[in-house]
Amino acid sequence: MWAVQTVRREWDEDEFFHSGVETINWVFDEARRAGVERLPVPGTPNRVLDFGCGVGRLSLALAGAFARVEGIDISESMVRNARARAAKRLGPDQERVGYQVNDAADLVLFADGDFGLVLSLICLQHMRQVFAKRYIAEFCRVTSPGGIIFFQLPTRRTTAMLRLRGTVGRSARRIGGRMKREAVMEMHGTSRCDVERILDRCGVDVIGVRTNDLAPSWESLTYVGRKRGR
Repeated sequence: MWAVQTVRREWDEDEFFHSGVETINWVFDEARRAGVERLPVPGTPNRVLDFGCGVGRLSLALAGAFARVEGIDISESMVRNARARAAKRLGPDQERVGYQVNDAADLVLFADGDFGLVLSLICLQHMRQVFAKRYIAEFCRVTSPGGIIFFQLPTRRTTAMLRLRGTVGRSARRIGGRMKREAVMEMHGTSRCDVERILDRCGVDVIGVRTNDLAPSWESLTYVGRKRGR
């Protein structure tokens, strides 16, 4: 749970999953602010993709609003824990939520237009820019016409000094991680211009961009996009 939400080293499980409910309420509020009257958008699949689902903090909260939630994560242990939490906390409704491991640089697990909503928070920031860009394009592909894409991604460190420290620190962590054979929680940014160019090229209109505090010491943005075609 700490790896998902680092604001606390130790979490009470109920408080952790309640924080997911609060976050989803915020997501719905931000979508309405961008002009999305209702999620899922009428006429789109009643399915949502939780990209970077972790142990299910957001997907369990989404289960009450969508007929089907698909959570994917690169971590087998996260997916295993998410399934256990769904069984424990949703009971018979656990069938509304599915979890899969995805370590590919695409979303070939899903067909074009499978989802009415694609959601990703505090995930794309932990992968190199080349992969984040590929996944954004894949978000567009698996979203149905009229559907919504909602994701967060930092742009850059807030000051020049922090940018320099971040570059040096990132290199040091990579070297240290290789020597110790430990995983490293990296942070990466992607410019707003690059993100909006990908969305436009993939047939998605940007209907909302707002700053957020999901990446401390970084300039971080929330993007709300609507797939064209309806």
